[in-house]
Amino acid sequence: MEAYRMIDVHCHLDDFSFETDLEDVIRDAKARGVEKFVISALVDVGVERAFEITSRHPCAKLSVGAQPQSVSDGNYRDLLVKIEETLKRNGVVALGEVGLDRGREGGDITLQKKFFRECVRLADSNRLPLVVHSRGAGREAIELLLDERPNVPIDMHAFDGRASAAFEASKKGIMFSIPPSLIRSEQKRALVKRLPLTSLMLESDAPALGPEPDRRNVPSNLIITLKTIAHEKKLSAQEVADSTYKNSVSFFLGRL
Repeated sequence: MEAYRMIDVHCHLDDFSFETDLEDVIRDAKARGVEKFVISALVDVGVERAFEITSRHPCAKLSVGAQPQSVSDGNYRDLLVKIEETLKRNGVVALGEVGLDRGREGGDITLQKKFFRECVRLADSNRLPLVVHSRGAGREAIELLLDERPNVPIDMHAFDGRASAAFEASKKGIMFSIPPSLIRSEQKRALVKRLPLTSLMLESDAPALGPEPDRRNVPSNLIITLKTIAHEKKLSAQEVADSTYKNSVSFFLGRL
């Protein structure tokens, strides 16, 4: 079996779809070369299951954020306080996911932008990398980030915007993590072709964004992302593995 070193920079292993077989999922991923996992814990959903997983698996760390579409006038301040408090706990290596969402359940975009700005500043003041959700709002999210100019690494997770906007953002040092849905997405193929390898990392976003739309995604599918990136960029899988691993270690400031 081919051996590539990989890091899953964004997954939701605390999702209840993994409740009965999480140990198998982690073991299978490790067997395919996935050495480390960053679980995206969401304060609007609950973070304790994620912390419990990291207590049993030293290979797993956490990013902490809130879904943009969950932000409302009623919970705005409470969500910010929860994020700020949770950032202080052991095992947290990034703030996120946070950002903007213009999807069907996106909610109040003006309120989202206000909340996002506060989270960007919170990441900056805590010197934590920032993981950004930007469904249907990629250019807006990038513009806000460039306006705020936080002095921390930034990852646009599962970016669904134009490759041209991503390329301009990459010139400013913004990173892009690519999920296994790359194999079935023309948009993500265009993104990978346009971006330099130095701007790319691997994510599963498990259980979402897998190679098949109606099946649970798992971190072991990172190998699909890796090989598809290699194919699209006409590089060896080893080159992609080496670069994305190095990029990920650097992004998390060596805290993995």
